Amino acid sequence: MRTLVTGTRLSLVPLGSLVTRCWKLRSTSSRPRCGTGTSAAVAVGLLGGLAAVRSEQPSPRELAYAAHRLEVDVLGLQSGIQDQLSAVFGGINYVEIEPYPEAVVRTLPAWEELSCRLTLLFVGRAHDSSSVHRQVIEHVARHGSGPFALLRDAAVAARDAVLAQDLQAFGQAMIANTEAQKSLHPDLVGEEAR
Repeated sequence: MRTLVTGTRLSLVPLGSLVTRCWKLRSTSSRPRCGTGTSAAVAVGLLGGLAAVRSEQPSPRELAYAAHRLEVDVLGLQSGIQDQLSAVFGGINYVEIEPYPEAVVRTLPAWEELSCRLTLLFVGRAHDSSSVHRQVIEHVARHGSGPFALLRDAAVAARDAVLAQDLQAFGQAMIANTEAQKSLHPDLVGEEAR
């Protein structure tokens, strides 16, 4: 039987068993391609729903990895794993990725003061994350991976700020993260967002 996504104990999306039913999926977004991990969340939801139809109960981690493989191996996109992990685990997490795409997820305690102060803004410009990721990979191949150390440092600082519930330190960690992303490729943080 041919499947779309393989490599876990799940045989997700078996094409042969779906042919006997009519399946139609429509996904819309008021702000497509806004860089908030929507494609990962949709992939996780779709694969989770199809698993439920088949009476399968994949773990959150299995769903995240299957959704990642769907985007990367089937659709041919460049993608990290953090969006898929965020979609299945929710909340505040510290994610260590190494070697890619393997990851360790540590759930951090909820922090109400932070939650009520976060706002998501759309700056009016859609982008193709996969294309930007390809450019980042090319940039790193030419110039080295130094900015990744800055990103790791910013992530550790953000984790520590969440654990200490220190808003100022968290803000500084976010600024450091933005600067590190900018050094990887200017399109990761467009002018509108600076």
